[in-house]
Parts: sequence; C-alpha cells; structure tokens
Amino acid sequence: MTTISSEQMAMTDVKQSVISLRRLRFSMLLASLPFGMLQLGLPLIAREMGASAFVTGGLLSASALIIVAVQPVVGLGMDRFGRWPFLIVGLLSYAFSNAIFGLTSEIAGLFLAQLAQGIGSGL
Repeated sequence: MTTISSEQMAMTDVKQSVISLRRLRFSMLLASLPFGMLQLGLPLIAREMGASAFVTGGLLSASALIIVAVQPVVGLGMDRFGRWPFLIVGLLSYAFSNAIFGLTSEIAGLFLAQLAQGIGSGL
C-alpha cells in the first residue's frame, strides 16, 4: 500500500490550482476578445443602421452601466455560492450576446446584445 505524504498532496493541490487558473484565463480571453474588436466597429455598425450620435453613445455606455449595477449583487452571490456558477453564467451570457450581435439588423438588437454583454462582464 502506498501512502501519500503531505508534501505530495500539497504539490498536487498547487498543480490543480495552476491548471484551473490557466483554464480561467483562457476562457476569459476567448470571451472578451470578440468584444474588444466589436467595440471598435460598433459606432460604424450603428451608423449604418441609422443611429444618431446620441443613440450610439448610449449604445456604447449601456454595458458599462449594467456592469456597475450588477457587480455589487454578484459579489454577494459569489461569497455565498462560489465563483464557478457565475463564471459559467457569464460565459453563456457572452455567447448569447455574440449571437445577438451577429443576427441583429436593428438598433434595439444592438442594445439587447450590449445588455447581455454587460451582464456577462459583471459576472
């Protein structure tokens, strides 16, 4: 029978933590990369759809306002339920937002996508 020392168990825990952190970084990179590029082109897309400068400004600030509103509640939820459920819901929200951005042809759809993006970023 083989026994595992406390040093070996600690090394296993460290390796698992490093692997989890790498997965988290990679998932966040995949989730945020399209939005970084999309924010650069969003004013052009909104202008093509006939949006005024005021509406375009509101469109760009919509996700930031949602993030500010969502984060305090999410912080309390993370303390209670842990981080992983919120990470999964946030990534799903990013996927939903990407789908809306890709499928919409109206300004209201862009606002809905920004709302989903803000929720995903806040999580």
